[in-house]
Amino acid sequence: MPRRMRQPQAFTMIELLVVISIIGLLVSILLPSLAAARHSTRYVQAASVMRQMYMSVALYGSDSHGAFPYFATPRDPFGPVVVNGVDLRRAQGRYYAPQASYWPSLLRRYISGRPQLPQRDAMIPVGERFGLSPDRNDEVLFTRFELSYTVFSAPEEWYADETPRIRSYYRGTNWDEIRFPSQKGLLVDIHWLSREVLRTGIPTLSFTMADGATDRMRWEDMKDDLVYRRGAVTIMPVMSTR
Repeated sequence: MPRRMRQPQAFTMIELLVVISIIGLLVSILLPSLAAARHSTRYVQAASVMRQMYMSVALYGSDSHGAFPYFATPRDPFGPVVVNGVDLRRAQGRYYAPQASYWPSLLRRYISGRPQLPQRDAMIPVGERFGLSPDRNDEVLFTRFELSYTVFSAPEEWYADETPRIRSYYRGTNWDEIRFPSQKGLLVDIHWLSREVLRTGIPTLSFTMADGATDRMRWEDMKDDLVYRRGAVTIMPVMSTR
């Protein structure tokens, strides 16, 4: 007689639950690793762009007798902050913030192409917001890679915890006023500040120093180098400027 073929047996409920539990455990182990890998990749991409933008500042300085970009009114922190015919004071702040965020508008010819970050440009054209025609939109560029506030005023301004009321301090500065380039924060990625605070509650900032090195610093490790100005904090280590 032909042999009777054995019918395949189905999983029992207990076996199915065990398999599901094992899969869930593996997923819970792998997901943080994948998230960390994506976070690290985004940091590496941003660091690469920061170095490219640092080079544009260095090239500008070599063509401008060592000066940093500056488009405010010297000796007048309440005066016009004009770049390519646009007064940026109504964008944000009066003196420091517009220069720190819109400095690429003055350096377009030193920046190769349009540096790209995941899903966005490193420099966002915003000229139309200020009434410029569409063909002039890229004459005003916003970036999340802020230039240090300390390059828009004399080093003496950062000696005290209170803002000194000396108008001559409000001026552009030069590379040769930096004492220790390896300790001077020149560019900072403010995007990472908000992300890290939301994710961990402990901000970690990505810096490019004046010597070109790019690294990350914990807020807690640089508290002594922060300077408070009327409720605002300069997000830059300024000790080497002093």
